[in-house]
Amino acid sequence: MISNTFYRRLEVVFTLTVLLLSLNMFYTVFQSADADAAAQGDLPFQILWGTVYALAAVFVLLKGRTFLSLMWRSKLILLLPLLALISATWAQEPTMVIRRGLALLLTYMFGAYMAMKFTLRQQIKMVATVILVAATLSYAVEILLPGEIPTIETYSGSWSGVFGHKNMLARWMVLGMVALACLMAGRVRRLGAKALGLAACTGMLILSRSATGLLAAIALACCFPIVLQLRKKLTVVVPVLVVVASLLGTALFYMSLHSDDILELLGKDSTLTGRTKIWMVSALAIAKSPVLGYGYSSFWRVNSESNMLSAMVHWNIPHAHCGFIDLVLELGFVGLAILVFVLLLTVKQAIRKYRHFQAPDYVWPVMLILFLAFYNLTESSILSENTLIWIAYCSAAFSLYLNRAPDGSCAGVVDATPVEFDGFYDPPYVNGHLGPAGI
Repeated sequence: MISNTFYRRLEVVFTLTVLLLSLNMFYTVFQSADADAAAQGDLPFQILWGTVYALAAVFVLLKGRTFLSLMWRSKLILLLPLLALISATWAQEPTMVIRRGLALLLTYMFGAYMAMKFTLRQQIKMVATVILVAATLSYAVEILLPGEIPTIETYSGSWSGVFGHKNMLARWMVLGMVALACLMAGRVRRLGAKALGLAACTGMLILSRSATGLLAAIALACCFPIVLQLRKKLTVVVPVLVVVASLLGTALFYMSLHSDDILELLGKDSTLTGRTKIWMVSALAIAKSPVLGYGYSSFWRVNSESNMLSAMVHWNIPHAHCGFIDLVLELGFVGLAILVFVLLLTVKQAIRKYRHFQAPDYVWPVMLILFLAFYNLTESSILSENTLIWIAYCSAAFSLYLNRAPDGSCAGVVDATPVEFDGFYDPPYVNGHLGPAGI
């Protein structure tokens, strides 16, 4: 008979393996060379993720009542994936929309599974762990096997590591920096190891030479100390926000006056490497179907309207290079309104728990949302199925609806005692501070 300890450790190994897969490392090595097959989705990856979700379903079914209770409490979170599935009714290729919509829904379900099994702090540690693994492999590939990993686009002097594109490498390194910063907030345990991991991610970000990643990292670094203050009373938070807003307005005004010099410093032109042209032609397509869009994850792949836009800019556009524009193209302004509503609801829930428990773990959901907001201004990762960022967001969002303290103890009808495994289980907070075991 399988022991309880073995079963719990198996869940940890399984979850870490899935998170590693969701990084899409070495994807350029294994992706299909057939453009039509790639548009429909590579069959090996479909089988792989189908197996992953089947195994996750087995773990979930073992606590079916807990799962159903969590789904009921957090039902508003599911509005977007359900809308994505329903969009098959007005999409040109309903089969593709249903397949990708199901993958998105299963991504949400895996996030719920993680929320039930692991505390927020354990989730942060897992995200940081898999990204540090990716960073280590990227250093090894770039130093020992330079040029051996196929790249989507080649940029002189920039590193792409195991991801095949500098912006993809930078995206995960920035997320790793956010995770490590959250782990370091209010904690003194293993501070040196965390600082070393932060330095590794920062170094890889610099070597990627990604302007998007660098600007996102700076913006998030500026936001982090402000978010940490949200646990305080409004009499303290409001003056801080007023000062920050004033400084931000001044900075934006300065940037508008010196935009050409700033863009030249970042190695960009006034079109942001062609992005503004894509945004302008995308607006033409949005105007034709503004309410519900063209169907989830299908516009740039199979929609005839996207072919017209590509012809206008003389380039085969893979996506809008703006997650919010892509969302409106796929699910219309209805989808965008639901996204904004759900994200604000998540922020409200995180701040409420942050103030109640005084535990910096609740900064993680807010920083994830800021990460998504900043990165999706020039990249596209909103509602991206089978990816680490959306799994991390879903698990963090679902965690806020569990009656659970930061140490994992339960305080309600939902039984969601987290899995304990080695360093992933931290000592509890006592009045906002670590107990003696955590000093």
